[in-house]
Amino acid sequence: MCSCTSGHTGYDCGLASDTILSTPCDPPCQNGICYTASPQNKCYCSSDSYFGEACEQRRAQVSCFGDRFNITIVPFPPFFGAVYVKGNRTDDACMFTQVTDPDTNLLSYQASLEFNSGCSIMKVNNTPMPEETTYSTKVTIGNSPVFETGYDFAVKAACIFSDSDDQNVSVGVVPVDERTNFPKDETSTVYEPVKFTTRRANGMAITPPLYIGSPLKLFFTLTDLQKYSKFQVVNCDAVNGLENNNAMSVRIIENGCPTTAGASIFTSPIIYDDIPSVSVYFDSFRFPNSPIVSFACDVNVCKPEDLCTLPDCSVQTRSRRSADSNATGEHFSVKGSISVLAPKETETGTVDSGELPNDQRELEVDNENCLQQQEIIVVVIMLAITVVFLLIVTLCFSLSFIKSKYRSQFTALSSPPTALNEIRKQSSC
Repeated sequence: MCSCTSGHTGYDCGLASDTILSTPCDPPCQNGICYTASPQNKCYCSSDSYFGEACEQRRAQVSCFGDRFNITIVPFPPFFGAVYVKGNRTDDACMFTQVTDPDTNLLSYQASLEFNSGCSIMKVNNTPMPEETTYSTKVTIGNSPVFETGYDFAVKAACIFSDSDDQNVSVGVVPVDERTNFPKDETSTVYEPVKFTTRRANGMAITPPLYIGSPLKLFFTLTDLQKYSKFQVVNCDAVNGLENNNAMSVRIIENGCPTTAGASIFTSPIIYDDIPSVSVYFDSFRFPNSPIVSFACDVNVCKPEDLCTLPDCSVQTRSRRSADSNATGEHFSVKGSISVLAPKETETGTVDSGELPNDQRELEVDNENCLQQQEIIVVVIMLAITVVFLLIVTLCFSLSFIKSKYRSQFTALSSPPTALNEIRKQSSC
């Protein structure tokens, strides 16, 4: 951090204090401060670890898989240095590949490092939680392609595996002279060999409001294809989202097949695709005492050599359980939740009929048609009254005009006799 002069602040003293705004930018800054600029306000990132219009992207990113790291480094431009694994600068197996995005022209360095690659990757059993194992390595972002300088940074990438199936990956950035310290700047993401989402039946993301009876699907996809080749959805529970004594859990999938409760909401059999993925189609529902419906599922992920066969849901439950007990593989837990409203409820004060079930939508359409018919009748009556009024006004003006014209003609005809009588009166005098 620089020691800034009066009137300036920031990690590089590049932000004038009098330009800082109290109102947020549009879009809001995620890891920075909004300041005034022309033609529009901008975000000043809290450190050079972030970049992007809203400081939303990290310059050091890592994805964790079952047997390797995927590390991406986006150096601060302009960059003419080198990116390498500490201690393996000239090792071809540990090299980073320079990549330029054809759309944004953004320069990045990428590497995929297996845990057993020998690229200075350390394996440590965590303390005081021995059930956790951490794989980590350090990546140097060198300011010079030849020398080590005071501007170099070290990125520590760590992948943490837990026997409780809660895997995560973390990455931190520290100055090169602090590499022995634990990074202060960290981020983490969940390691998911299987990704689980709840979507609309057509595959679109769910946007609120969501009403009872809307077609949905539970969608599972295998993301780590390097280590695993297939998977099975073993068990799934629907939970009402409440805690303590109010919690309620109902098993909807057991040993890979729908239960009686699951069959009451599922609209098709469980579908296994070649992606590999699994789709479970159902009509949205909820518990009587809560709009929140959570799904907690157990999936069995299999390597190519594992014995994993799909369950035959047409046989008896006892046979299914026996077959499942003979399967091999690794079990992971996945979770997700949705908020389901009754047809008369709304989160915004209005109900979008496009989100209602068919019977509710038809009822609303009938009501709209009825209202439209009443409005048409009122308009017709008002038009009729207006026409009659205009006819009366027109008739009155016509009669007034005719009467005025008649009086004018009568006056013109009676004027000469009157004048002659005056002359006669004067002559007699």
